[in-house]
Amino acid sequence: MPDLRTYIRSVFWSNEDNCWFVTCEAFPGLSAFRDTPVEALAEFDVLLQEAIETYEQEGWTLPQPGSYAIATPWWIFVAALVGLIETVIILVWLALRWIPAGW
Repeated sequence: MPDLRTYIRSVFWSNEDNCWFVTCEAFPGLSAFRDTPVEALAEFDVLLQEAIETYEQEGWTLPQPGSYAIATPWWIFVAALVGLIETVIILVWLALRWIPAGW
């Protein structure tokens, strides 16, 4: 049985359904949804394992796994950018405060 972590997963928030979804390109009909991304991934892993077992029992060829990836929500990038901007502002303020006048 292949390592489940090698299948590419997409994790995203659905405003319409008010929950987290997980899908996998290799298994287009397979999805899971829960209140948190961790719960959704855990549920998806159970479903993925069952799907792989079914493929093996039926003698079907398994889809090729890719590298493990999780889609990152846009707000994580925004939070990182805000943190970077705050750090730069603090460093500039400290530099201006501590550099002797006349430099």
